Amino acid sequence: MPQASDTSPPAQTAPMGWIQTLAIFGLAALLLFAATGFLIPAFSEASDLEPILWWFWVGGLGLFAPLGMAGYILLHQASVFSEPAQQHRFIGGNNTHQRS
Repeated sequence: MPQASDTSPPAQTAPMGWIQTLAIFGLAALLLFAATGFLIPAFSEASDLEPILWWFWVGGLGLFAPLGMAGYILLHQASVFSEPAQQHRFIGGNNTHQRS
């Protein structure tokens, strides 16, 4: 039977402040504005492809890929991927993982 001192609570990550939040979401808003206002119309006029195809390419590669990478980096900095107990917390498991 494990002792109370054998287990430690999962590490808590400090919340992001307003400046960090605005930097992340402001950058995403600027990317979306540039994509919809300038890139998609320019690519659509320069080629004979439908604009919906440029939405997939520009939106996927220019907006969602950088946001996904930023999310991965932030989670990695918060040490989410370093300990099994924390992995369980984020994928729906219980927090009863015991260290051996």
